[in-house]
Amino acid sequence: MLHKYFIFILLTVLKITNTQKLPWAYTLYPYGVDFNDTLTARDQDLGSGLIHLPFNISFMGHKYDQIWVQHAGFLSFQPETRFTLNDKWPHPNYPHIDDPIFIAPFYCRIELANDRYLTGEPELDFYRDDDYGRVLWRFVIRPENYIMPPPNSLLHGEEKFRKQAVDMLNMAQDQIRDSVSGAEHFVADYAFVATWGNVTFLGISEQDLRKRPRNSYQVVLVTDKYANLTFAIFNYEKIQWAASTEYGGDSKTGLSTTNAAKIGFNRGNGTEFYQVLPYNDNPKEVIKLHLNSNVDLKGRYIFRIDEWIQPAGCKNDYSNGSLSIWPWFGNMLGGQEVNITGPCFGYHPYKDSDQFIPFEKTYCRWGDDQDSPKTMAEVITILRARCVMPKIFFNGRINLWVSIDGGRTYFWKHEFTIVDPIRSTSKVELIDEEEWFKPLPKSKKLAIKWNRDDLGWSRNETIDVQLFGYYEDDDGPHWDFLQILGDKLVNNGYYEFLVEENWAVDQNRARRYRMGAVAVSLLSGGTEEPKRIWSPLQPLGWWRHNEMEIYWDRQKILLGNSRGSNWMEDQCRWWHEYQRWDRFWMYDLERCPCTIHFAVSDIGRWAPDPECNMDRNFGDTSNCEFHKGAVHCVVNIRPSKSGGGSRCCYNYQGNLMYTNDTRYGSTSDRYHMFGIPPYNTYGRVPALSHYLNDKVPYYLCCEWSDLCDSYLYVRETSDCKGYLYPKTAAIYGDPHVMTFDGKDYTFNARGEFRLLISTRHNFILQGRFERPPNASFALETSGGQINATRMTAIVAREDFSDTIEVRARIFPNQTWRFKCDLFINGRQWYINYTEEKLQFFRNVSIFSPYNDLHMSNLTIMFNTSGAGVQVSCSHGMIHLKFSAPPVMFYETEGLLGYWNNDTSDEFRTPEGVIWSIDSSPITINKEFGMKWRVEQPADSLFTYSGSLAFNKFHDQKENIHTWMQFVPWYTWDEPNFKFPTKLPFSESEMFSVCDGDEQCLYDTKAMGSLEIGESTKHAHRYYKFLHEMQKPVNSCGIYPLKGGIRKTSTGNYLAGSRMTVSCEKSYTFYGYPEYICHWNGTWLPANNVPLHKFNDWPRCEHINIEGIIWSSVGVSSLLVLLFILALGYRIIFQRKKKQGSFKADEKKLSQTIESADEETAQEDGLYFPPNNNNQTEDTDSDSENYYLNRSPGYLQSQRNISDPVEV
Repeated sequence: MLHKYFIFILLTVLKITNTQKLPWAYTLYPYGVDFNDTLTARDQDLGSGLIHLPFNISFMGHKYDQIWVQHAGFLSFQPETRFTLNDKWPHPNYPHIDDPIFIAPFYCRIELANDRYLTGEPELDFYRDDDYGRVLWRFVIRPENYIMPPPNSLLHGEEKFRKQAVDMLNMAQDQIRDSVSGAEHFVADYAFVATWGNVTFLGISEQDLRKRPRNSYQVVLVTDKYANLTFAIFNYEKIQWAASTEYGGDSKTGLSTTNAAKIGFNRGNGTEFYQVLPYNDNPKEVIKLHLNSNVDLKGRYIFRIDEWIQPAGCKNDYSNGSLSIWPWFGNMLGGQEVNITGPCFGYHPYKDSDQFIPFEKTYCRWGDDQDSPKTMAEVITILRARCVMPKIFFNGRINLWVSIDGGRTYFWKHEFTIVDPIRSTSKVELIDEEEWFKPLPKSKKLAIKWNRDDLGWSRNETIDVQLFGYYEDDDGPHWDFLQILGDKLVNNGYYEFLVEENWAVDQNRARRYRMGAVAVSLLSGGTEEPKRIWSPLQPLGWWRHNEMEIYWDRQKILLGNSRGSNWMEDQCRWWHEYQRWDRFWMYDLERCPCTIHFAVSDIGRWAPDPECNMDRNFGDTSNCEFHKGAVHCVVNIRPSKSGGGSRCCYNYQGNLMYTNDTRYGSTSDRYHMFGIPPYNTYGRVPALSHYLNDKVPYYLCCEWSDLCDSYLYVRETSDCKGYLYPKTAAIYGDPHVMTFDGKDYTFNARGEFRLLISTRHNFILQGRFERPPNASFALETSGGQINATRMTAIVAREDFSDTIEVRARIFPNQTWRFKCDLFINGRQWYINYTEEKLQFFRNVSIFSPYNDLHMSNLTIMFNTSGAGVQVSCSHGMIHLKFSAPPVMFYETEGLLGYWNNDTSDEFRTPEGVIWSIDSSPITINKEFGMKWRVEQPADSLFTYSGSLAFNKFHDQKENIHTWMQFVPWYTWDEPNFKFPTKLPFSESEMFSVCDGDEQCLYDTKAMGSLEIGESTKHAHRYYKFLHEMQKPVNSCGIYPLKGGIRKTSTGNYLAGSRMTVSCEKSYTFYGYPEYICHWNGTWLPANNVPLHKFNDWPRCEHINIEGIIWSSVGVSSLLVLLFILALGYRIIFQRKKKQGSFKADEKKLSQTIESADEETAQEDGLYFPPNNNNQTEDTDSDSENYYLNRSPGYLQSQRNISDPVEV
C-alpha cells in the first residue's frame, strides 16, 4: 500500500513539475484536464462524436460550424465519416465510394481500447493515462476586453482558463504572423485543439504496454472572428511508429517498408488532396516528423487552409521554385511592400552576439528579362523576407523572381499584378479634395490623412511627405521626385502644410511637371526602396501657380493679351491650337453604343469605366466627377490603332451623352487609360499618359477657365453613327437556352457540350451539365432523384488567348466567400480586391463588378474577336450570357444556335441537318442537343483534378453509357413530373410566383425552391428584354451647330427622333427649325422640304459676325462706286487728250512706245527691274519671319519637347 502511495506522490510531483515547465514554445500546446480538454471514449470507432463549434472554421473554400475528432488521426467535417483503408486520395472510385472532407495530421488507425492498466485507484489511473494512449479536444476562445493579470499571479477556475486561452492564441498568432506570407495582420480569435497523446497502432502484438512504440501529435485550427483566415498547426512531439498492421506495419514495431500514415488535407467530393511532402505515405520519412519542421520550432508545421493550402516556412526545393507572396498586386508607381516565403534565407550568427545575418544578399527581380528592375530584399528571418516594389510602367501580370545567392541566379518566382494608379486604391486621402484641384486654393493650408498601419505597426517610425511629378518626352516617361512637403514626421496618420511655403521654386520644373501625386514614405524600413503609399493623381495647379503666373506675365511683350493671373486660360488656348491640327486619331475610334442597353450587353468590347459606373456607390462624390449627370460609362477594352480610346456615358434615360449638348458628355481619349504595349514609351503609359493628355487639359480649359468648348472640340464624343451592335444568347436555370435569334428551349442532359463554335478566330465555348444531388423532398415522387440537370462549369478560348474556365461552387457551405471558381490555363485564380476587379491575361481580360464581394459575377472579354462571356454563379449553377460581336454573324454553331436573324434553322447539327423549331422536346434533346456532346477527352477544354476525370462527367462504361439511360423531365407539365408533396410551399404558390413563366414552373418543381424558380423567371425576362433591345438602330448623329440649341423628342439622335433647332443669345438662326432623323441616318426637315442649297441647312451666326458682314458689304459698295467714278474720269480725260494737238517730235513718240513696251513686259512677268530697295525688302522679310516665328507650327518646332503647352 505504501508502495502505491509512493508511486502516486512521485507521479504527482512529476506532473506538477511538467506543468510548471510547460513553456508555450514546446512542440505540443499543453493539453489535459488542467487545460479544460475533453477526453474521447475509448471505443475503437466512436471518436468524439459531433462537436458544435461556437465559431466557424473555413477549410478549402467551405465554412463549417461542426467537427468530428476521429481516433484514426484526422478531423472530419461530415457525419458518419469513418476510417477508410485507401492508398490514394481523392478516392479513385468516387462518386460510387464516398470521398470525405478531412484534415489528417496522421491518418492511421490506433489502439485505444486495450491500451491501459487499471489499478483500481482513480487518481493513479488518471495519471497513468498520461503514459498511455488517449485522444482529447477543446476549443479556445479569446475573451473580450481581457486585461492580462500581473506576472506570477495565482489564478484559479475560469480566470485560469481565460489566461491560458489568451496565452495560447497569442503564441499561435505570433508564430503564424512570422511564418506565413499574408498573415502579418492576422488576429487569432478562436482555436480548436485535438491531441493524440501517446497512442500506439492498431494490431500491435506487444503485450507489455510500457514497451509499446508511441506517437504524440496534435492539430490546432486557428481562425479569426469572421473565419476569413484559417490556419492548421500540426505538432509532433514524438513519432515511433509509421503504420498500423493493416497498412503494412510490423506488428511489434509499427515500422514499414511499403505504406505509412497519410498526412495532408482532403477537400472531398473527388476534388483534391494536398499531401504534406515528403512525409505522406512515406515510411522512411514519416518517422522524422518530430525532427523536422516548416517553421522555427522542431516538430511544428503550419499551413493556411481557408481557400487553398499554403505551407508556412521555407524549403530550398529546386524542383518547383514556387513562392508565397502577399500582397500579389501593387501600384504601378511603386512603394508596395511584398512579403515573401518559400526558400530558406540562409543565416549564420554574427560573431558572438544574438544578431543574425544572411549568408548572401537576397534580391527581387520584377520581370522575366535580365534587365528588369531589381531591388534588394530585407531578410526578416530564415523563413521570411520582404521586397519593396519599384516604379514599373506596366499594366497586368509579371513574374516576381527571387535570388538568395546575391543575384547570381533567380530560381523562385510568383506571379505579381501591376495596377495602374487610376484603378489602384489610394491610401493617402486628400482632405477637402476640391481645394487640391484648384490652381489657387482658398485655404492657406492643404492636408492629407492615411492609415498609419499601412506603413507599419510601430509608432516610433518616421515618415516623409513627398511630392512627385510626371512628364513625357522622346526619352520616355519621367516620374520624378519634386520636393519634400514634410520631413522626418511621426507616423500619426495626418499632416497639413502651408501652400505658399511649398510652391514650386523653379520655373522650368513648374512648366514641365503638370501632374503628380503625394507620397507618404517610410524612412525606417530596411529595404533598398522605401515603402510608400500614394494619393490620387492630381494636376498640381496649386504647386505651379506662382511660377506660372510670373512666366506668363512676362509673355505680354510677345503675346500682348497674356495675363499672368489667368495663365490657365493662356495655356488652354495654346494647347487647343496644337491639338486642333491633330484630330486624325479620332477617326479610328470605336463608335459608342447608342443606348445604355447596348453598352451593358456589348460585354466583349466595352468595360465599365472605373471612374463612373453603376456598380459604385452613388454616395461617392468622386463617382462620375468628369461626367456629371451620367449613371454609367463604358470604355473600350482595346485601344484604337492610334492608341486612343472612347469613353461613352449615359444619362438616367439611358441615352448617350454628347459633348455638343453638355460639357459632361462622353469624351474621346487621346491615349487609352489602360495603356498600350510596350508601356514604357511616350503616350503609352497606363493611366499617366491618359491623365497628362486628357485630364490635365480638362482642368485647364473647363475647371480653371471658361474655354471648355476648346477642350470639347478636340475631345468630342465618338458618335454612335455607324455602331455595329452585338447579339446575345443565354443559358440559365435547369438549363434553359435562348439562342441568338431568340428561340427558347430547355435542354437537360449530362456531360460536356459545345455551346458555341465559331470559325472566326477559332472561338470555342463549352459547358458542363450535371445532375443535382438527390433530395429528400423528391423521395415520394421520384425516389429522391432529380431528373434534370444544371450547368455547373464553362470554359472558353480563341486564337492566341489563355483558356478561361469558371466553375460554380455547388454546395451551400462553399459559397460563404466565393460563389465561382476561376481557372486560367488550369490554375486557380482569385478576384477579390478592388485592384483585381479588372485583370489582363493573354489576349483576354476578366472583369468582376466593383460591388461583387463574392466573385459571383465574371465577365470574360476576348480581345481579338470582341466576344464576351458573362457568368453568374447562383444556387450551385451557372447563368451564362454570351455577346457575339458583328464578325460572328453567320459564323456560330452549337447549342446557342446559328446566328442569321432567322429562327427557322436554329437547330442545326454538326452534320448540317436542320430540325424544325416545332420539333418535340424529346427530338430537340436527342437529335439536336446530344449531337453537340464532347465525345473524347482530347476535345474537352476543361481541366480535371483529383478523381474527377473526363469519364466521371460522362459516366462512360465499357458496355453501356449510363447517360443514355438518364431520362429527364422534358416539360414542367408532363405526367411523370409530379409536384413534390414535401415542400414548404403549395402548388398554387408556385403558380403565383411564376406568373405563367414555364421556365420558372419547371425549375421550381425540379429544385423544390421558389427562390430558384423566381431567379429563373427574372433571368428569362431579362434576357428576352436584352434580345428585344438588340434590334438594328440607325443614328443620324449629332448635327454640328455652333451656338445652336438642339432639343429632341426622344433625348437621343436615333432614327425617328424629332429635333428642334434654335440659337443661343447673340446668334441669329437661319434654315428650318424642325427636323426628323430618317431611317437611313440623315436629318430631314419635318415639312419634307428637300434641302438643295447651303442656306437651307440650319445654322447660327453670331450677331457681331453679321454686323461685320453688313459693314463689309457697305464698304465694298463704296469702293465699287469710287471705281466707277475713277473710270469715268479716265474716259473723259482720254477724250480731251485726243481732241488736242497730235503733233509731236519723233523722239517723244519713240519714248512713249518704249515706255508702253516696258509696262506690258512687266505685266507679263518677263521684266525684272534692278533691286534698288534693299531696306524695304529686309523690312518685309523681317515682318514675314516674325509672323512665321509666332505661328503654332514654328513654336512647336522650337519648343522644348517636354513642354507641349507652354512657350
